[in-house]
Amino acid sequence: MKMKNVLIFIGIVLFVVELGLVSVFASYGNNPISKFEVDIYGPPASIVNVSVPDRVDLGNLSYNSYSDDVKVYVNNTGNVAVKIKPVLVNNDDIYANLYFRKRTSGNESTFTQIGNWSMNISSPGSSGVESDWFYTRLDLRAYTGTISSDMLDRESDVKFVVTQLQ
Repeated sequence: MKMKNVLIFIGIVLFVVELGLVSVFASYGNNPISKFEVDIYGPPASIVNVSVPDRVDLGNLSYNSYSDDVKVYVNNTGNVAVKIKPVLVNNDDIYANLYFRKRTSGNESTFTQIGNWSMNISSPGSSGVESDWFYTRLDLRAYTGTISSDMLDRESDVKFVVTQLQ
């Protein structure tokens, strides 16, 4: 009896499998079907990141004059094009006279005062870094405050506000 039940079960399974194959071949003939699957991810999240020097030395400066132009390198290490804008962290009447320009000639060669100047940097290519530079100077020719003695190692913090270009 047990053997009979096993044979009946095997017969039913073979019949069901045969029906499935007949159904597939009836629908598609001799053209078998494969399911293809892929996981598609959207673009990577935008990463806005730049690196600037920890310190910029403007050299020596006399009252009512301006410093030499200092070339400052900046690196876009994110994955999108960015705009950088330097701003003073503290209210400093000396460093309020800090000026920036992108190049020494052409339409980007005019010095612009801190807080009013910005620069665009392209998104990095395959290297992962897009390097660029600008020039800065401290110009005290229009400074109206009082400098009664030497100010050695006068420092101020400049924050670079970085935003993604659209």
